[in-house]
Formats: sequence, structure tokens, C-alpha cells
Amino acid sequence: TLGAPLDPITFNWVNNNTRLEFRTVNLYLSTQSYLIKISKSARDSIGNGIFGSYTGAICNEFTTTDWYQPWDPGGTGIWYDYGKPIGFIIENDGGVGNWDNSNLGNITTSDSFTVLFGDWIVMAYEEVLPADVNATNITFSPAVDFTITTTDNIYYTLVPTAPLTADTDYTISINMGNIIDTNNNSGADGYYPMGIGVDGNDNVMRVKFNTHTTQTDALHYGGYSWVDFYEEVRFWFNTPNTDNDYLDHSTINYDTISIDGRNFYIELEDSILDKRTYIKIKSVDNESLRWYWVNFSYKIADIDGYTLDGNWNNRLEGDDRDDYSKYIN
Repeated sequence: TLGAPLDPITFNWVNNNTRLEFRTVNLYLSTQSYLIKISKSARDSIGNGIFGSYTGAICNEFTTTDWYQPWDPGGTGIWYDYGKPIGFIIENDGGVGNWDNSNLGNITTSDSFTVLFGDWIVMAYEEVLPADVNATNITFSPAVDFTITTTDNIYYTLVPTAPLTADTDYTISINMGNIIDTNNNSGADGYYPMGIGVDGNDNVMRVKFNTHTTQTDALHYGGYSWVDFYEEVRFWFNTPNTDNDYLDHSTINYDTISIDGRNFYIELEDSILDKRTYIKIKSVDNESLRWYWVNFSYKIADIDGYTLDGNWNNRLEGDDRDDYSKYIN
């Protein structure tokens, strides 16, 4: 006890050494407040310490007798730390944070990142060893040089030493098996099953993101119309070219256009009158294409090389963020 010491204290292990009972030889005073503290150095038989902020578990209590019931300090109990630390990556320029196998979305080339570590068994932050958070266990692909700083050994900020390459897909990988918390628990890469044991993955946490530059012009979906009674439909796209809306025919094929659940033919027509390329689609079995989704890949381009900006944000991010789907009726 601290503040008003009561010595000596006797200890008794019960329930196969899973519970410790303690009492003072002298009686507690009814008018005294006692502060009881369990040291942060307390460890179980395999070396795990109590869970907390690593300053020890502290509780105020009042009593006139000895302790004879289970003690629940502060209504929280004492946790031994068996939880695996989990990583959570935050994009620092107003973006979102994500777990393993997630997408941070589109970010600027000058952005930085923060990795937050926590023990999600008890929904709390967790200190990890700073020596483990390094450029060997955290990598960018394509490769990026970066610095690492920490706050309280919980938040680790990654700052690239040079601007990232624009219009590029990146992946940040963290080898969680090599990230160790201060109670010697190695990390896990998935939220479920909350870091307990093996999570069934490869224990490498990955998040993707794409760098963007704002475009003054981009290729956008234009519209569609029926050629005949719901059997053939034609699509067109608006291009940045002020003279025409012609498309690059080599980018239009069965890899860049698909219809869920239907086989179809593709025919291309460059209209001199309209100065645009029509993509004409007809079902193989001459059945109606009405009520189907037609999917267009971001790889479709115009004759000047502009690729499809499917989400209409004037950024050419590439991959599925710029794909476009149209429901025809």
C-alpha cells in the first residue's frame, strides 16, 4: 500500500497459482483511504505482464477489514497481456485509415502515413518495440525511402523523403510477425480473430493506395441508345479532343468490356457525321440486353491516349477506381 503503508502483507496463491490473495497483518483504518498498486514488472509464468499503460495498475479503496473478495480495481480487472498487436494505417492528408488488405484510396504525392498499433482484445492502444518498426519490416512497393518517428511507441509516422510518383499504384507492407509489443507478443495482420493466435493469413499487413494528379481533361462515358428493339445497343464516350470523340480501337475488346451473365458481339463504328466512335453491342443469341450491367475498363482510351475516368473526379488513378458500369433498360 502507498500513502499509508501497512506492513507486513501476506500472500497466498490459490486455484493452481492463477489467483493471488493478499492481506495485511494489521487492520485497515476505517477513516483512511488506501492506494493499492500492482507493479508494472509483475509477470506470469511465461513472462507476460499485466495489460495497461505500463505504469502499473492503481486503485483506491476503503475498508475496515481485510481483503476477502475478488478485487476488481477501478471496475476494469487485471488483464494479462496475451493479445497480439494489430496495425492500422492512416493516411495523414485527411484520408481514411485501414486494416489489412484495404485500400487507402487516392492520395497526393506529398502525403505521409501513420501506423497505429493496438491490442484490440481490450480495445486499447499498445506499445511496440521501436527497434522493430524499421525499413526492413515496413516496405513500400514500388520502393520508397522514408523516415520513421514515433509518439509513445504507439504511433509511428512514415514520411517519404521525396515526393511519390504521380499516377502510381503503391502497396505498404508490414511484417507483423516481426513487430513485438512490450510484453513480448508478436503482431497479427488481421482484425479478426482480434489477434488471438494464428489468423489464417500470411501475417503481413498490406494496404494499397494510388497517387493522383488532377487532370484538366479526361475520357468520360458519354451515353447509350438502342439500335433496334432491345437487341443491340450502342455506347459512346466524350473525349478531351476538341475536334472529335474517336476512340483507340485497340483498347476495345472482350477484356475491357463485359456484361454480367451474357455473351455478346462487339462492333466499332467511327461516325464521320458525329465525329465519334460508337461501340455497338449485340447479344449472341439475339435476346434482349435490357436490364443488364455493361462494364467498361479504365484501359479504354481515345486516339490521343486519354484513358477512362470512370468515377468522374478528373483524376486518372487507374485500376478498378476508374472502371465504369452502366445499367441499361
